[in-house]
Amino acid sequence: MAHELLGERLLHLEGRYDSQTRWLTWFREQGIEIEEAPPGIRVNNYTDLVQATLEGQGISLIGPPVIQKYLDDGVLVRPLKIAPTARRAFYLVLPKDREPTPSTIEFCEWIHEMAAPFDQP
Repeated sequence: MAHELLGERLLHLEGRYDSQTRWLTWFREQGIEIEEAPPGIRVNNYTDLVQATLEGQGISLIGPPVIQKYLDDGVLVRPLKIAPTARRAFYLVLPKDREPTPSTIEFCEWIHEMAAPFDQP
């Protein structure tokens, strides 16, 4: 159950990230009211969070598509059998004062194609 994670070593992502990346938010979404995030290891960027998780330093909040390969390969496992947190949104933005280059258009189309399987109904 979710409350069991309170006794585990948690990896915390700090900095200017969405509140859904925070353990305090996650515990509250599971119905566990706590005043502050549990102790653990703190990192300040997503890449370090993924690396620390892969090295077995603790449990982290990482979502697809970043970890899907690691889950499929059995390198990482979900510690709880609960549905992943639905993300609110990601935005792809371009400067409005100039036309995108062909490479930029191609990249944007690729991003949309990669994100399509994760669209919420």
